[in-house]
Amino acid sequence: MEMSNWQGAGAICLNAEGKVLLVRQGPPDEEKKWSVPSAGLEQGESMEQTCSRECLEVTGVEVEPVKEIGVRDGLYEDGAVSFKLHYFLVKQVGGKIVVAENDPWIAEVAWKTVEEMEKLDLAYPDEVEWVRRCLV
Repeated sequence: MEMSNWQGAGAICLNAEGKVLLVRQGPPDEEKKWSVPSAGLEQGESMEQTCSRECLEVTGVEVEPVKEIGVRDGLYEDGAVSFKLHYFLVKQVGGKIVVAENDPWIAEVAWKTVEEMEKLDLAYPDEVEWVRRCLV
């Protein structure tokens, strides 16, 4: 079996109250889970561009990357796929929360405190720690 290498970027966007921008999403007709906005790298994009694009597409919030916080990597699909997700601290530079009515993947977009985030059904529970790093 050939190994695939997936790379993407995630946006950790904090507002003035210290709340983080989260998306409840998942495949159509499946349970939706919460996560920071993230997506795969598209041809010709930098990681920073991927981060900004995805945040705008799924949340309506326009962001600008401030700095890379770190990378989560690993394997899934029984080791057939490797992944690297680059997390960026971003700042909001425009837009407002909008949930696209015609996107069956996105169920909800909201600002949440870290305490609220800890109680949510998260796609990636370790994202709480990535967010905490940005609050220091």
